[in-house]
Amino acid sequence: MSKMRDKVLAEAAKWVGYLEKKSDKNLEDFTANAGNNNYTVFAKKYAEYGFGEYSVYQGQPWCAMAVTIVFYDALGYPTASKIITGYAYCPYGVQHWKQRGRWHDRSGYTPQPGDVIMFQDSYGTACHTGIVYAVKGGRVYTYEGNTSDGTSVIANGGAFCAKSYTQSNKRILGYGNPDWDAIEDAHYGEEFYMKLKSAGLVSDSGIWQDYDAPTTKSQTIALIDKATGGRWESEEADASVHWVQPHVISLCGKKIVTDKDQWLTYPDIPISKALLLALIDNATGGMTDTYNGRKTDHWGRNHLDSLCDKAIITTPEAWTDFEAQVSHAQTMALMAKAFLNT
Repeated sequence: MSKMRDKVLAEAAKWVGYLEKKSDKNLEDFTANAGNNNYTVFAKKYAEYGFGEYSVYQGQPWCAMAVTIVFYDALGYPTASKIITGYAYCPYGVQHWKQRGRWHDRSGYTPQPGDVIMFQDSYGTACHTGIVYAVKGGRVYTYEGNTSDGTSVIANGGAFCAKSYTQSNKRILGYGNPDWDAIEDAHYGEEFYMKLKSAGLVSDSGIWQDYDAPTTKSQTIALIDKATGGRWESEEADASVHWVQPHVISLCGKKIVTDKDQWLTYPDIPISKALLLALIDNATGGMTDTYNGRKTDHWGRNHLDSLCDKAIITTPEAWTDFEAQVSHAQTMALMAKAFLNT
């Protein structure tokens, strides 16, 4: 089975037991503030991914948004967008799969784990959706949002459930079959993005998911600040100077940065490998004694050797072009090793 498909199914399984809310409170909690007003974390995430306005989709039926978010949270935006477009309305979902040439009517098709199942109402219109996780013994097993337990199709329930139906159930309209082969060789940065996201160090804004884009000085400073415990409060903090200024002041307070002007001068230009190495070396306890003050071909080499001693870097040859720019993927890989030990 595709590794990407495994990720989607694992993500969907995590949501079983989630209950919709009666108001815009406790959206992340599985059971708190339960109600029947269709307020969910899925609508919140749907807006955060840029698929629509929060005020429009919150409080609306959420089965399609749940499917969308499972795919995008599991795979990350760049990868998920290659195989599924975000949608909140089931008929648009059917249209999406047909446009991609990945739609199959119920009759004559054997669904596969990872397929998106679509159910129909009495008029033959798509009205509910979920994700297939198994097919056996003539039954199709699904994960669905906005439903309830049992073996009947519930298109506006109040929970995220694991369910099953006979494959011949006439309420099944058909299936969207994602093109898993198109994403099997996903960008290596995706793995590190998901790790940093799980740790709360990066968000769904899409900035860090542009894996080959250069990392700026300001992005690095903010990321290091988060990784080292968050903002150090200071009266010097003034975001009107630049949004990253409070983070620079914070790192000065933590004694990770000593020359704040270096980081506030052209903060939005790409960071060099040498500067990134120095920043992470300082943030992980400082330079090891063996290399402190040693003369080398480049000042960045001492920090590189120090990080090798700390087992944060194991392939030093990848970092010896000290003045080269650093991509988001490279930055996140180094951050994951330095602060998450992965």
